[in-house]
Amino acid sequence: MSLAYTGDAATTRTNLGLGDAATKTVGTGAGNIPVLDGSGKLPAVSGENLTGIVALPTGGSVGQVVTNTAAGTGTWQDAAGGGAWTLIGSVTASNDANITVTGLSSSFDNYVIILNGVQPSSNGQGIYLRLGDVTSFYTSNHAYHTMEVYNNSSSYSGFTRGTSGLNYGFALHKNMSSSQLLNGSISLATNQGKSSVHGTMEGRDTSGQPRGGVIIGSISDITNATRVMLIAQTGNIATGRLSVYGISHT
Repeated sequence: MSLAYTGDAATTRTNLGLGDAATKTVGTGAGNIPVLDGSGKLPAVSGENLTGIVALPTGGSVGQVVTNTAAGTGTWQDAAGGGAWTLIGSVTASNDANITVTGLSSSFDNYVIILNGVQPSSNGQGIYLRLGDVTSFYTSNHAYHTMEVYNNSSSYSGFTRGTSGLNYGFALHKNMSSSQLLNGSISLATNQGKSSVHGTMEGRDTSGQPRGGVIIGSISDITNATRVMLIAQTGNIATGRLSVYGISHT
């Protein structure tokens, strides 16, 4: 192989065993040779002609998944079977009279309501859960029926009903200490002409004793709940978070 210049560039390249890459320009345009950057990455170039790679289809909605409908072809579809939890809303109290989550709708079959670190501003307060529709929260006398199995001695209180003032709601705790935190989760379902709840709560009372257990309740006047409220019997809710998740089974 001769390394001497022959006076003809093409002949010289042939003599040197060079291909046509020697005549190309570095860059990202048509016919250019791309060069890795200082991080060893390719520059921004189109990959539409690459083979063996299946691109995601365009479109799709929140919660949908890509389903293979034919060999190498996919479409966005609702997840089979449902059951996913969707966060509807989460509110943190800061010495508020109540905290409310809105956005419940017929899109969901069930809801899960989670209380985390709820603390009343004054001692000995009851903590209640209220339901409302698009018009208002329901506060009619004797509307909320609550059965509780609670206390460190596993006592049973039977069905109780709100009778006055702010007692209109599902009773979650009746003697909450202002130095303690209430935690728990509640399932809410609306069917057969009523809204029903069941769940578990735990929080210490004014004597420092752990008080918690099963909460079961129903209200016939709310069949299309669109919002929930957490409220103290009197005074404010100093701190704590109320979160509501929707569950769809279709």
